[in-house]
Amino acid sequence: MAAYMQPVYWHIRRMVSVHADAEDATQETFVRIYCSIGQYSETSSLRAWIYRIATNDAKLQCAIHTLPAKQQATFNLRYYDELSYDEIAEVTASTAAAAKANYHVAKEKIIDYMNHND
Repeated sequence: MAAYMQPVYWHIRRMVSVHADAEDATQETFVRIYCSIGQYSETSSLRAWIYRIATNDAKLQCAIHTLPAKQQATFNLRYYDELSYDEIAEVTASTAAAAKANYHVAKEKIIDYMNHND
């Protein structure tokens, strides 16, 4: 993976343009690669598979950044940190029902973004 770290970072950096976001997305990419390596099939090159994961993860980061602040926080807390809706409500000073609604609206917006921004 050391051979791919810098090239993948620069690939992501060109898509998200902010260093901190590119670092985060690169880290997420390599976590996903590590967790998914058993799903890799030799029908495509390892390099292409890694770049596909990196592209999709950077695209996800771009989609998240289009959300309003509360939806962005809610999505990140649920998707990445796996907090319950009650915990998210505490963090965002809202209710569990509002946290759940924010998460589902955010998820739908992200899906729409991912489907319409190739």
